[in-house]
Amino acid sequence: MKIHRDIIDIISKKPVILVLLFNAALYLTGITWGLPHNATWLSDSLAPYHPLVGLSQGFSFGYYHKYPMVHQLLLALLNIPIVITMGAGAVTPKGLSLERLLEVAQSPEHVTWLILVDRLVTVIMALVMIYFVYRAARELFSERAAVFAALVASFNTAINFYSHVAKVEVPFLCWAMIALYFLIRVVKYGIRKDYIGVAVFTCLAFGTKDQAYAVFVLPFILFILLFPVLYRDKGENPFRALFTRNFITFAGVFLAGTVIVENLVLNFSGFQKRLGFLLGEGGTRSISYTLEPEGIIALLTDSIRTMAKDTMGWPLLTLCGVGILLVAIQYRRNSRQLLLSLVFFIASLSFYLFFVQIIRQSNVRFVMPITLFLTVYGGYAIDRGLAASRGLFKAAFILLVTASMVYGFYLTIHVNANLLFDTRYRAEDWMQQHIEKDETIEYYAYEHYLPRFPRHTFTYRVKNDVLDISERKPDYIVITSHYYRRYLGKISDEVISGRIVTNEKGKQFMRTQFPVFFHKLFNGKLPYEKTARFDYHIPGFNRISFSRLSPDHIIIYKRTE
Repeated sequence: MKIHRDIIDIISKKPVILVLLFNAALYLTGITWGLPHNATWLSDSLAPYHPLVGLSQGFSFGYYHKYPMVHQLLLALLNIPIVITMGAGAVTPKGLSLERLLEVAQSPEHVTWLILVDRLVTVIMALVMIYFVYRAARELFSERAAVFAALVASFNTAINFYSHVAKVEVPFLCWAMIALYFLIRVVKYGIRKDYIGVAVFTCLAFGTKDQAYAVFVLPFILFILLFPVLYRDKGENPFRALFTRNFITFAGVFLAGTVIVENLVLNFSGFQKRLGFLLGEGGTRSISYTLEPEGIIALLTDSIRTMAKDTMGWPLLTLCGVGILLVAIQYRRNSRQLLLSLVFFIASLSFYLFFVQIIRQSNVRFVMPITLFLTVYGGYAIDRGLAASRGLFKAAFILLVTASMVYGFYLTIHVNANLLFDTRYRAEDWMQQHIEKDETIEYYAYEHYLPRFPRHTFTYRVKNDVLDISERKPDYIVITSHYYRRYLGKISDEVISGRIVTNEKGKQFMRTQFPVFFHKLFNGKLPYEKTARFDYHIPGFNRISFSRLSPDHIIIYKRTE
């Protein structure tokens, strides 16, 4: 009983613990999505082998990957015990068998653990990220505002999804949130260790994903460069106010950290390749808006719509906006406190201007950082509303906030429902029961878009010359809405209200044989008939449109001759 009382006492003093426990349950529900498997059900996932491939090359001497090395290195080090287990499993009475090692390395039994460990790392970093939302809001406002800020962040659909997978979105945001927390402390206290903290965690952020640089452009200009000059002591020389020992320490750590996380000494050529990709094809192939005023406005409105529709819902997003207005009103006579309190709004604006408007896309993963930063103001708005309201007004305010959070919770658990009841599971059950041993299955999508095929079948992917199917004669064809729909449109150079109808990536798809092939397949002009179709069906929950979670449908065709 004493232990129970101690636990209750701790939670009553630190209610953020309950918020973190809630998030842990949320992020762990569905963590085994698509497992066991020897591949992951997600594009651009680092798991299972990218980190280990990088480690095998020391992330040096020309090593290239579209993402920087920090998170890959972390995962690779954590994967080493699993690799050792794989090696032990490949030992035969005659010694280590290379053939057996390759077999073990591709087996779902072992690869599943690589994927699962990498996903669990993301879960832990997501919890740390939510915790530093709380810490940062507490530094700016109050304990109660901080707890509510962490709670608002918990109802973010995009964060919930990316907390389940081994991608770099949550890890870079984790480091960025910690860096902004230390930036707040730099302005408030001016302690050297906080300057070091800002530098280290900023480097870890863009060393995890390059786009993190955009979070810090305006905050660094304002709080690191201008603040010491604007708010210096009367009569103090501006040069001396800026170039203090703390600033020099920050600059030194930041430069050294940049060299380390980018591995510029041992892998400068790899860094050049990645930079070339980002500034070239990687940054232009998916541009969806023009640079005309109409396109700029369309990108802004679509980004706001995406934040509301695919992250926390209109009610909580509006609450965050109200919080920004309340901060502006509360501190309008204290410019120093006002600017510091708006640090997360400034970081959001910085990210939008220096990344979103440059890549010109309104995808949810590109606006998710903004929605995370704005939750601090949602917490502040709730705190001020509770403090200012009385009687029936307070009851109405509590009811409104509760309804907004319940709606946000309902939106975010769509992710968990989609993870648990993915359409592919039903397709897998059917294939296990109906496809005979050694029959062939042909597919065209990346494996991470597809169901897991029965082990007793022979499967292969066709990337080119797809129209030669009469020579291949597979027994079955499996297609997914996640993939084939990209080939069904038409090439268009049309621009509607600043929005580019067909971007360069879409045009590349349409120039292949696949549009003709799928037209023939769907219209019965190939010797294959539809034998099974599995549509999305989770009562009460919609399909998550922004992710490659449960597909809208899977179709299986069988050869007729």
